[in-house]
Amino acid sequence: MDVQRDVIEIIATKLKRGAGTITAESKLSEIGFDSFDVVEVVFAIEEKFGIDVPYNANTAAGSLEFETVSQVVAAVEGAIAARRPAA
Repeated sequence: MDVQRDVIEIIATKLKRGAGTITAESKLSEIGFDSFDVVEVVFAIEEKFGIDVPYNANTAAGSLEFETVSQVVAAVEGAIAARRPAA
């Protein structure tokens, strides 16, 4: 599973942009991410990876409290790792 690729594809789809226009270093605010997009992306990420993503839909940014795509990817990877049973 390539979490970064999948997260970028989800974001690109919701923003109606080509995945090639978004990188791990892309700032969410600079790629047109708004509060409505946050809700849709959170639901898509939760469904894709079977995780819960904490976010605050009431903040000004609508926000995942992340600035870049790579921060979103890191949070998703952390949530995936946390749901796995300890070996």
